[in-house]
Amino acid sequence: MKKTKIIALLIFTLSIQTIYSQRDNNSYIDAYNFTPKENIFVHYNTSLLFAGEYLYYKVYCLNATHNQLSKLSKVAYVELISEDKQKVFRHKISLKNGLGQGDFFISTSIPSGNYKIIAYTQWMKNGGRNYFFQGDISIINPYLANQKSIIDTTNISTNYNSEKNKIQNSSYYLKLTTNSEKYKKREKVAINIINLKEVGGHGNYSISVRKLDTVNSTVRITAIDYKKNYSNQEITKNKKVSEIYNPEINGGIISGSILNNSTNLPAQEEDVSISIPGKNFIFKTVTTDENGAFNISIKENHIKETGIIQVLGEDRENFSVEITETPSVDLSQLKFNSFKITPSIKEMVLERSIYNQIENGYYAIKPDTIVSLPAQKPFYSDYNSTVYTLEDYAKFNTVKDVFIEIVEDVWTTKNKNGDRVFYVRNFTDNNKNHLPLIFMDGVLIQNHNHLIEYKANKIKKIEILQGEAHFGTSIYQGVIIVETIDGDYKNLLKGGFLKELNLFNPQPTKNYFHQVYNDNSDNSQHIPDFRNQLLWSPNIKLNTKEQEISFYTSDNSGDYEICLEGFTIYGKPITIRKVIHVE
Repeated sequence: MKKTKIIALLIFTLSIQTIYSQRDNNSYIDAYNFTPKENIFVHYNTSLLFAGEYLYYKVYCLNATHNQLSKLSKVAYVELISEDKQKVFRHKISLKNGLGQGDFFISTSIPSGNYKIIAYTQWMKNGGRNYFFQGDISIINPYLANQKSIIDTTNISTNYNSEKNKIQNSSYYLKLTTNSEKYKKREKVAINIINLKEVGGHGNYSISVRKLDTVNSTVRITAIDYKKNYSNQEITKNKKVSEIYNPEINGGIISGSILNNSTNLPAQEEDVSISIPGKNFIFKTVTTDENGAFNISIKENHIKETGIIQVLGEDRENFSVEITETPSVDLSQLKFNSFKITPSIKEMVLERSIYNQIENGYYAIKPDTIVSLPAQKPFYSDYNSTVYTLEDYAKFNTVKDVFIEIVEDVWTTKNKNGDRVFYVRNFTDNNKNHLPLIFMDGVLIQNHNHLIEYKANKIKKIEILQGEAHFGTSIYQGVIIVETIDGDYKNLLKGGFLKELNLFNPQPTKNYFHQVYNDNSDNSQHIPDFRNQLLWSPNIKLNTKEQEISFYTSDNSGDYEICLEGFTIYGKPITIRKVIHVE
């Protein structure tokens, strides 16, 4: 019971982002020490990629205590690292109940060589060095002249991919069968996943069907390998509060600090906001801690690439914003595979490169599709509002005239400094104790003159909310939401008290292309099909006795490996492999 309460304390503390000075340090350290650590397993489709191909991957974030899917972190990070420790990509992956997915296209600018795919959560970074998932990937890019990193000068002949020797079409929990062992080109293949243990076989899985390489490449880490080799590492305990990486339990975290311009010292207890523009824009505020630091958690879905961070208040010009970059994990001890090629594979490289060029040439009619994000309710969705679409009214030259002649319950007056400000009438009287919030194109506007001086003919609509709004330590009477015609008002904002931030957005979830051949009248019969990857299905949830998954072979003959990876609902790792032949 005590352990449960400590874990609950940690989650509560982090979720409300309480500042360090308000924490009971001993309780926080206890909560950190007792909260279960996480591990990540990544099922990726291959350990050998050519330029022009896709790396596909599925992320399983697991509670390391019982190996079941973790519900703690909502974000994972996946990176591809070169031998000189440079990042080829760094992806942010949204985790839903511990699961996420992504992909990366290997462009012709990426040199041949040996790489590492790594994955981790912020919470895992408390585990110290090497406490992250890592797997080997080799890349062959025949379009670049320099191949020194992978050329085998000893000219030793290559062997068939050693992964073929690890065929296993069943486990204690599941069995995988196909309707045949050999198939013709463009023939339907039916995979049947048979649950051998009723509820014990229920779980989350992913399947890759890919042509086996005729060159000896690195064996991929399986779910079973992961369980044996990665799940017994210890998290670093007895850390100081300031050294702890907080789990991203509500989504991605934007961190930074506020400095006083005159003293260059951290500014305590200053309200800070972020605006992420959009139709249903995002607006959040937090208060800096004793070190002048802030953390803003963004759990809502959004597709915008930029956000605006601002210091709030009349004295905002006295402060400046610094954004803290989130560090990666320690890469110093990464050891890379030594994959090599010889002239004997010249014909294979040529054929595969030609096939890739053909497939990429027809990508427009074989596209993957991005899954639409669910619509997010704006923070003001529960308020009653009045909307004024200006094209429905007579044209006015100034915004002041618009508010005088059209918009009700809003007026302007001069403040003590002689500047004009807006007020919104509340539901009972003309209380002028609090100014309203003003947003233009989803960006907070603190200087009301920016709206007053804006050209009225550039405004599309105005929305007025008369309710009281509480953000940070401030109270606002009403909200004025302005949408411009061009939607680019944020580009006009300037000042040291604000900063435009390039948002590190999560990778979009995709539905991957699924080739289907129905009959000879289908137009797809006339389109070249040299797919090397016949199927990538990252979201298989098994909760029945059997489940069938089908796909079609291509014109690319050879041996193909069906690889199923995943975990049962009780945390048992599952790896099943089966080879079929396409004639």
